[in-house]
Amino acid sequence: MIKRVVFGGLFFALLCGIFCQGYAQERPSTEKKRILVGSPVRQPPKILREFLDSLERLEQTNCTLDFFFVDDNTDETARSLLHEFAQKKGRKCHIEKAFIKDSGSSYRVTEGKHHWKFESVCRVGAFKNKIIEDAIQERYDYLFLIDSDLVLHPHTIEQLLCAKVDSPVYSSPIESNEFDCIFVGILKMNKI
Repeated sequence: MIKRVVFGGLFFALLCGIFCQGYAQERPSTEKKRILVGSPVRQPPKILREFLDSLERLEQTNCTLDFFFVDDNTDETARSLLHEFAQKKGRKCHIEKAFIKDSGSSYRVTEGKHHWKFESVCRVGAFKNKIIEDAIQERYDYLFLIDSDLVLHPHTIEQLLCAKVDSPVYSSPIESNEFDCIFVGILKMNKI
């Protein structure tokens, strides 16, 4: 199941639309912001294709997007989709093979929910830490961490930029001893 989340919620999308109306056109032409879009990826090909297609359509008027994926796929077709995305002309895309073995305590999916075990949360956290390290080392202006089962609206990043919020992070509630999380955010790198 693909979670169709835009800007972490409709309310935020509406706020961005109000505050940013016409902003992109009036913004002085300065150097584009460098943004690293990062995601640990383990998805069936059908879901991954929609995610990558949505990344392909992201507007880049005021920014330049580079990509960093931690490939945790178990399906070879999904791996191939990631590599095809990386090889598109003019795109900087780093794919790192998952460096922590899955102990089999992976999350389970029920209707509309992902149920995470603590060990899996730590494993994915380590993957995201690697992406954060790369963003710092490569001196990106912003880091956009996104789950790989989301389909983004083409204006997502531009709207987050023009909202001028340093580090919005959106997550779904954590329930009982299991974690049910969606994280969508853009982090200004000089705030770290």
